[in-house]
Amino acid sequence: MKITKYEHSCLVVEEGGDKLVIDPGTFSTSFNNYEDVTAVVVTHVHGDHFDPEKLNQIIASSPNVKIYTTGDVAKEFGEDKVKVVTGGDKAKASSFNLSFYGGNHELYEGFQNVAVLVNGKLLHPGDSYTIPDDGSEVTVLAAPASAPWLRVTEASKYIKDCHAKQVFPIHNSLLSEIGESIHYRILSEAAAEVGSEWTVLKPGESMVI
Repeated sequence: MKITKYEHSCLVVEEGGDKLVIDPGTFSTSFNNYEDVTAVVVTHVHGDHFDPEKLNQIIASSPNVKIYTTGDVAKEFGEDKVKVVTGGDKAKASSFNLSFYGGNHELYEGFQNVAVLVNGKLLHPGDSYTIPDDGSEVTVLAAPASAPWLRVTEASKYIKDCHAKQVFPIHNSLLSEIGESIHYRILSEAAAEVGSEWTVLKPGESMVI
């Protein structure tokens, strides 16, 4: 499974010739390959994760795409265009087995959020500190690094609680170069405490698991 990171929280996951896109939001400016997309997961309605223009371009280029998201997004984007999911739901889209967890955005009441575990390996929590509650282990954690709702001490605890084999930061567009050096030092130390390998992926860079 190949994971490519774009700006902020956008990931492209490739497996068996299929392509899954997670959170193609407005901050993810270098993500522009809308063709041959098998499925999309939008974790919640905020614009840094949900860009209607990008979704419409994906649909135009990949008319058979399946889009999984929250009820909030469905109301804004069109309930006929998406499949609404919440914690406890599962879905299969070609090579991708998707398990959804949680249901609420961290800190901000009234906003829905779903975390997704891809093929039992990659966890993208969206804007939350959600951990699978069904005993599923996390191989790779895409860990939020900076946000108005995030305290770096809580983000560190989240990394330690997940016990993933590998961790890389997402949700990082608000960090300056100095901010990155501080947050990444703290988060990487948390990863090291539990034996997780810390990796930083720049936009367009990939890892294979």
